[in-house]
Amino acid sequence: MVIADFARPGSRARILDLGTGSGILALLLLWGHPLRQAVGVDLSPAACAAAEENLRQNGLLSRGTILHGDFSLYRELLPGGSFDYAVANPPYFPAGSGKTAQGEMARAREDGAG
Repeated sequence: MVIADFARPGSRARILDLGTGSGILALLLLWGHPLRQAVGVDLSPAACAAAEENLRQNGLLSRGTILHGDFSLYRELLPGGSFDYAVANPPYFPAGSGKTAQGEMARAREDGAG
């Protein structure tokens, strides 16, 4: 994973992996760095289960935690000031197949939310 090579956390870093999926970024960033800690957050219960199993199978469960939840509720999920680094590897969607922030913002204004 190229993205894991771009992140260079310190040897004692606490890392937050947003939308962790299978947990691959957390695994790569923990591997070979015994003092690092990582927390992965994902909305999908199946992804959380897979990520936790991957941590377990790689002997990293003692330094990694997987949280199931909606990251938009981050204040309830995570204590403030808890992390040194945040990483994410968002999924790929072909052009024109997803929602755009601009479109969502326009709908929110029409609905009186913004």
